[in-house]
Amino acid sequence: MELYPHRIRLRGPWQAIRESQPATTVRMPCGCGDVWPGFRGMVRFIRHFGIPRKLDDFERVWLTFAGMSGWADVELNGESLGRWETSPFEIEVTGRLRERNELVVNLNCAEPSDGLWGDVALEIRCNAWLRNVTVERQGELLVMSGEAVGRANGPLDLYAILGRATAIQATIAPTESGTLFNLMSAPLSPVEMRETKVRVELVAGAVAWHTQDFTVNLLL
Repeated sequence: MELYPHRIRLRGPWQAIRESQPATTVRMPCGCGDVWPGFRGMVRFIRHFGIPRKLDDFERVWLTFAGMSGWADVELNGESLGRWETSPFEIEVTGRLRERNELVVNLNCAEPSDGLWGDVALEIRCNAWLRNVTVERQGELLVMSGEAVGRANGPLDLYAILGRATAIQATIAPTESGTLFNLMSAPLSPVEMRETKVRVELVAGAVAWHTQDFTVNLLL
């Protein structure tokens, strides 16, 4: 069974090119100073990859950058995706993918420590997903908060499953800017307090559009 989001890390091999120098093979994450000690200036990082697979109608592909210092111009198959000066950032690339793809990151390294120091990845998501989810204990309650982001034809089901039992259940309508939620369970029983695994699911019909697992110490 497919679990969403499905993440494909683009760790390597990448080609790193500075000025008129020959290309150097690197893996991500990567700092400019790791390749050329003391270097400052523009570096062109290039990565080739294939389309992940045939997508279902409810699936989308996002290009994600977890950590970066410096600023970067990003291109996919010769098309500019924009400039970023802070991270993390992400770009939907569903309609831009081909059978074979070329990702280019032109990174300005003002300091040798600048670089792409977080993962670069493709994420297959559904039309809606969860963001900034937290799960914690407050007294005898389990509390879940976050955002439902994206689009759907109607409200989706949102669950927090503690062990094998549903502790929190609600419906939520995602929006492109994010619909905030802050939900609480009923008071937990002593048996439930011994559980440590919580699974959060955003469900459309019979498909879990987003699944995320947490470890929570409820006995604190």
